[in-house]
Amino acid sequence: MTNESPTTARPTGLAAVASGSFALLPHWGCLDAEGPEAEAFLQAQLTSDVAAIAPEGVGIGGHCTPKGRLYSTFLLARAADGFRLFTGRDNLADAARRLSMYVLRAKVRIHDRGDAVSVLGAYGHAAPEAIAELGFETPAAGRVAWNGEACVLGLPPVSVAGQPVARWILAGPAGWATDAAARLGQRLAPAPAEVDRWLEVLSGVPRVTAATREAWVPQMINYELVGGVGFRKGCYPGQEVVARTQYLGKLKRRMFAARLASRPADEAAWAPGAPVHAGESEVGSVVLSAPDPEGGVALLVEYRMQAAGDGALQVAGEPLEPAELPYPVPDPAASAG
Repeated sequence: MTNESPTTARPTGLAAVASGSFALLPHWGCLDAEGPEAEAFLQAQLTSDVAAIAPEGVGIGGHCTPKGRLYSTFLLARAADGFRLFTGRDNLADAARRLSMYVLRAKVRIHDRGDAVSVLGAYGHAAPEAIAELGFETPAAGRVAWNGEACVLGLPPVSVAGQPVARWILAGPAGWATDAAARLGQRLAPAPAEVDRWLEVLSGVPRVTAATREAWVPQMINYELVGGVGFRKGCYPGQEVVARTQYLGKLKRRMFAARLASRPADEAAWAPGAPVHAGESEVGSVVLSAPDPEGGVALLVEYRMQAAGDGALQVAGEPLEPAELPYPVPDPAASAG
């Protein structure tokens, strides 16, 4: 039970996120890859070095078309008999179907969990104690803990107003998730799902959505900079294109952080896949976006790097204000594909 008195006011806004909050995340879904050859199968399909994910570890990886374009991206959690893969709910069914196309005789089963598994997020200083009350040993960033069919993943913290905010994702059967949300709510402030989207943007880790399937080679959205591509592993669909882009060419497009000072009413105009303009020319697109709790919109945008000199960059008719990624982006003059 909560030790909070009925008259104690909980923090709100950014203070609530930093001190302790939770959210239901209907925009996240997951699939399970199970079986004795699950690791070998994913190692041969995804862009990252899946075999290098430690026991009880977490990683990321993308699934490319033969032309090297990302069809889906995943957050991976190692399980006892395989992996749980998280991706956007809008892309879940198609991502699962495409992976299943490659199973053939491999001893692995791909299960789209659909509505059977629900996802929650927990954030801030008070979250570990609240998560522990659900029967987990709260994992550090990059680790996963399991409790039956439910799991909790530790994600890298993000910087909010100069302070690190810790993040966790929880997933389990729908009934379990309903009970978990009620119990988390005894200690943590409820937050809208947009808070999770906002923290995801601040993390600088891209995610492919249904609107952006096959739009980018991994390097265009910095996927190799965040550990999403393994260049010393074996082949996978599109590997030749990804490797050639890395070693033989000059990369002309990259992903950057930005924000809009105001929030256009038409969300579709700044949603993933929406165009980035320089003057009258379309020079890129939105990768991820979310309302900023303090106003405006936070974005990850991909565009042709030389376009920065072609005039003010705009999304939804509004000027883009540059923001900082939590990692350096190589100088395009020195960047090999």
